Amino acid sequence: MVVYASQTGNAHNVAKDLYEDASEKGFAAELTDMAELDIEALVQRPPPLPVVVFISSTWTDGVPPPKAQGAFKRLFAPAFHSTSLARLRYAVFGLGNSVYGNNFCKAARDLDARLLALGAQRVCERGENDDDNYRPEVYAKWKDALWMAHGARVMGNSVQFFDRPPSDNESDDASGSAEEWQVMC
Repeated sequence: MVVYASQTGNAHNVAKDLYEDASEKGFAAELTDMAELDIEALVQRPPPLPVVVFISSTWTDGVPPPKAQGAFKRLFAPAFHSTSLARLRYAVFGLGNSVYGNNFCKAARDLDARLLALGAQRVCERGENDDDNYRPEVYAKWKDALWMAHGARVMGNSVQFFDRPPSDNESDDASGSAEEWQVMC
């Protein structure tokens, strides 16, 4: 599941790219606006829960985009405790503007910290990119890390999924298969 928090469309575009990439790879992916995400219902689903990838922009003073602020408030509510999201596996990619200094990608950083505090399991390190100095290779590298966390291997300039375990001659830098990731997504 790819969830985006966007106001001007930048985070939505990144989320759409990830969703399309996942779909092309044969995954049962969903694309959802964070404003419409019901996190309570999500964690109530029977196992396995989908891996949730959050793509979040940061608005002016380090806050989430206005459209997503209600969802952030619900997630940060005291009703959640340290094990509320223990079954959730997630990743976060943030977009922000470095002109804002300490508030650069703050919404994504806060989201990542809150998910961890609620017991969720991060599947790859948070990625961040600057709107004013957007570098496509930063997102591409993060996306490769996300795929590799779910069974892909870097093969030259591309990421490949294998349906079989690697032989002794192949690198062993990731585990699992595309089918396993699909079940989790």
